[in-house]
Amino acid sequence: YGPQKGATVDQCARLDAGLERFARIVFDATGVDLTAMPRAGASGGIGAALHALAGARLVGGIEFILDTLDFDRRLEGVDLVITAEGKLDTQTTRGKGPWGVAERARRRNVPCVVFASQTDINGLTSTVPFAEMLPINGPDIDRAEAMAHARELLTDAAERYGRALSNR
Repeated sequence: YGPQKGATVDQCARLDAGLERFARIVFDATGVDLTAMPRAGASGGIGAALHALAGARLVGGIEFILDTLDFDRRLEGVDLVITAEGKLDTQTTRGKGPWGVAERARRRNVPCVVFASQTDINGLTSTVPFAEMLPINGPDIDRAEAMAHARELLTDAAERYGRALSNR
């Protein structure tokens, strides 16, 4: 996720080297191999370290959040769920929030739309849980401009979608 979060190639290399060193130290101290542990990468890194060093139980982040919020019950009587993602791609399918929200909504037969600044879903199958995938910005807007104007771009996209819904 480094480049997606703004890290340069050099910074990513340094971060990877530091994480590999940390994983070796943890393995030497505990026998726990963080590099082979499910839910230990990217956003799960702190949880994995807590698991190895303090015995914490690892759970999926979005599942934990949705359960904590009693999301399934809150879907009762709902006609539409709207979520958003900076970059909708294959990483989204690996436990990121919008995917988890859409899967839960689909299980309750509630359509879920996702707004995304970037969309790269090549290779995804029909298991995509979103009823619609809506662009926040056009292809002519670069990343820096999109981030600088995210609020206005999302507002415009939501207004366009609202108008489209009212015409259905």
